[in-house]
Amino acid sequence: METDTGELLPGEDHEVDELLPGEDHEVDELEHRVQKRNFWALVWSQAASVGYGALRTSFLAVIVARYTSSALAISFAVTANRFFQPVVNPFIGRHSDKTKSRHGRRKPFMVVGLISMGLSIAAVPIAGGYWPLVAIASAGSLGAAAYRIPRFSVTPEIFGQKRWAAMGVAIGAAGVIPNAVMQGFSNRTWEQDQELTFVVAGIACVTGGILLAFMMIEPAEMQAAHAEAVSEHSLRERLAEMRSHRNLMVLMLAGSISAIGSQGIPPLYVIYAGEVLGVGGKTVAAAAIFQGVAIAAVAGPAVWVGLKADRHYAGMICAASGSVLCLVALIPSDIVTISALGVVGAFAGIVVAVSLGTVVVLLFPREMLAEMAAIWSSGTVLGSLITIYGTGLMVDYFSNYRLIWVFPAIGFAGSSLVLRRLDLPERHRRPDIKDLKEAMNSAFAQGFRRSTTQEQPGE
Repeated sequence: METDTGELLPGEDHEVDELLPGEDHEVDELEHRVQKRNFWALVWSQAASVGYGALRTSFLAVIVARYTSSALAISFAVTANRFFQPVVNPFIGRHSDKTKSRHGRRKPFMVVGLISMGLSIAAVPIAGGYWPLVAIASAGSLGAAAYRIPRFSVTPEIFGQKRWAAMGVAIGAAGVIPNAVMQGFSNRTWEQDQELTFVVAGIACVTGGILLAFMMIEPAEMQAAHAEAVSEHSLRERLAEMRSHRNLMVLMLAGSISAIGSQGIPPLYVIYAGEVLGVGGKTVAAAAIFQGVAIAAVAGPAVWVGLKADRHYAGMICAASGSVLCLVALIPSDIVTISALGVVGAFAGIVVAVSLGTVVVLLFPREMLAEMAAIWSSGTVLGSLITIYGTGLMVDYFSNYRLIWVFPAIGFAGSSLVLRRLDLPERHRRPDIKDLKEAMNSAFAQGFRRSTTQEQPGE
């Protein structure tokens, strides 16, 4: 990756061609049995949080709607946590990076986060009012931040930087069935008893946290060195380092703009489905399951396109396509068409993730991943407040829930324009398919084979 001066980013050349400091010791630290245990610990923790994610982002709005009919008030109840997340997220990220606990750097935060998520979502049925729901939802979001920020960072630390993206794909593939089971179970309980659905999702999160506490083992040898490296840099220095790399800033800005634009949809989607599409939460949940199956079916071709496409044009075209899809979504009045548009959008998203995501993973220093991810998410959260409440105000003013698609259309268009500034040298215009194939084979071997003689962590 080039900076404005045309030079490689610091560390990128040796990250690609050599082992990172300390990675030659990981072979002795993590045997295949331990790596396989970590692999499945992450799979199960991911599945455990599926119910929480679905209920917290969309279905919670149905419960809130019992106490208010205002789209703005519903949006506030579901997203009030975003007012303090810009402060909380960097705090969690930096302290996760600096932790020297004998239990690990990331695991304590992830375990506490999952359990907090479970307790908060299970308490929704007993809230009994609008403001108690706001408090419960905000508390759950604190737990979600404590889980997800370290979760982003733990994969490269356990399995190695060069296999980071591959392990993410392998964990996602292994979690397809558990995730579908959890989603299906949530759908079934929602049909029978909406309150029970929140309790079941809470139990799943708490159970996932307990399993994670006993299953996951972090490489202790690297924790102290990484924690000390974090302590040597202030937050201001980290921000200055991020700003100094043009391509990194372009990718982060493009990602933020598209994410910010999309944030107004989840809080109001279930209400939109009832008002515009004429379906209830049960049908929305069922459609989400079938949509997930369809996305899994197109994932393979999308990955192939991402590997073959020029990174510069792939990002611009896919972002522009997302904008067009959102404008088209203003027209339909049936959930089948909306779900189909979602599958097409997911195809474009996978292409971008494969094409540009494989660049991003090489740019972040591993010992400070949580802090840098938290800094990025904090900026995104601040910006999302505009789109979330702007969407609510638009819907209330025009009495038209179709308008939830306006800000996403603007966001994806803006992201496409920003990606025009991406300046990649020729050798980085496409992913190295050979390296990615080897990494994928090694990644799947960690989770599904009894033993492996392939690359060890960090190779």
